[in-house]
Amino acid sequence: MRHYKCHLTVTVSNLFR
Repeated sequence: MRHYKCHLTVTVSNLFR
């Protein structure tokens, strides 16, 4: 589930982008 956190950060970053 560690990869899930990374993916979540990317998703949030993309949204904020």
